[in-house]
Amino acid sequence: MSGRDLLSPFERRLIIAFAEAAIPKGERLKISVADIREPWLAKFEELLSSMPSEQRAGLRSLLRLIEVSPFLFSLRLSRFTRMSLDDREAFLSSWESSRWLGRRLYLLMLKAVVGMCFCSMDEVERELGYDRMCLGEAQPSALSGQLSAQESGTRNEEPGSR
Repeated sequence: MSGRDLLSPFERRLIIAFAEAAIPKGERLKISVADIREPWLAKFEELLSSMPSEQRAGLRSLLRLIEVSPFLFSLRLSRFTRMSLDDREAFLSSWESSRWLGRRLYLLMLKAVVGMCFCSMDEVERELGYDRMCLGEAQPSALSGQLSAQESGTRNEEPGSR
């Protein structure tokens, strides 16, 4: 099943509405999800397709909770996707400072997944000044933690030879 088959059109609108409110454009970061909506959504759906079905179901349930939460928790006669961007940002901010631990944790989980997809976009990496130079000329074995003796700066010694 491809990533595009996992979310309904409504769920796509919902995750975009959430992401745009969770990662707004600001003074320090001149790019937001709204600027790269379609490629970001494709990246999100790719991540979703790699998750076990239980995690996918949990994430989708959490999205649905976000959608009805304005009515459930603040008695607003509105769904999350129908709120203005400013109202969505304020609503998420209220969850960040909520006295209810569950709200803060649910928001943190969803923001982590959204932010992970956002920060992995080439456009965002460029905006952040991340050029992957820390990887240098690394070979796959070095990236997986299997450094040669020369790379790690140690000699290959027999165990117990010291």
